[in-house]
Amino acid sequence: MPKSFPTNSRQLENNTPSPKGQRGKPHCVVRHHSITVPIYAGFNRGRTRYTLTFYRNGKRQRRCFTDLSEARKEAKVVAEKILRGMQGDNDLKPAEREAFLAAQRILADTGVPLVVAAEDYAECRKLLGGVPLRSAVEDFLRRTRGAKLGVTVPQLAGELIAVKEQDGMSAHYLSQLRSVLGIKQKAVPRKSAALAKDLGLSWPQNVLRHSFISYRLATIQDANQVALDAGNSPAIIFKHYRELVTEEAATTWFAIKPPDGWTPPEEKRQRRRRSPIT
Repeated sequence: MPKSFPTNSRQLENNTPSPKGQRGKPHCVVRHHSITVPIYAGFNRGRTRYTLTFYRNGKRQRRCFTDLSEARKEAKVVAEKILRGMQGDNDLKPAEREAFLAAQRILADTGVPLVVAAEDYAECRKLLGGVPLRSAVEDFLRRTRGAKLGVTVPQLAGELIAVKEQDGMSAHYLSQLRSVLGIKQKAVPRKSAALAKDLGLSWPQNVLRHSFISYRLATIQDANQVALDAGNSPAIIFKHYRELVTEEAATTWFAIKPPDGWTPPEEKRQRRRRSPIT
């Protein structure tokens, strides 16, 4: 496919169309980086018609306009798509392109890609059947009003301690409660990080959680279910975890198990030795 077309500086300066039936040199050329798209001008029934020419799938394509500014805009769009190797998308009609741009503007504040929004909407429509999506969302909001979604264990622990303090529980009780909750929150990550350090492995924070979400999504292909499993939102799942790993890698990850006959070693707790009373 040629990337450039000849230009005619005299016609560009004169800005005059070619007589009817005479193609000649381009009336003007629209350039985008290394790509140029020529625009030809000619008379048809007393009116000037502007025709831009480009190649798609090895075949020459033509589009006609009565307004030069519209022809220039279209030529710029075509040149950009040719540069990106998107010749197959150059057949979008102006109305279709306007709808595409309008959809992008509507989603701009959400941070959700257009294809993700379309997939999510289509899946919701399938699940809801004849129920309008807005009605389902409003019903969900009524049912969950006052409830917190995506609450973490540390947040729950903090709220529990705050409630016990308001109930007037003793300092000794609160101290024991903080100790128990702290062990349950941090014991597993602390031991995993220590083991990884002994083995010379990198162990980022929350790596098991992030891995579970990524591999779970790759396995079941259902962001809503994964969001429910992880205490998160589908938007966060799509934004951070979609298409990070393959289904084959997920199958391998979930198949990791201890060897047959393995039992965890008993934890040895060191008791403090009390000094003899003298």
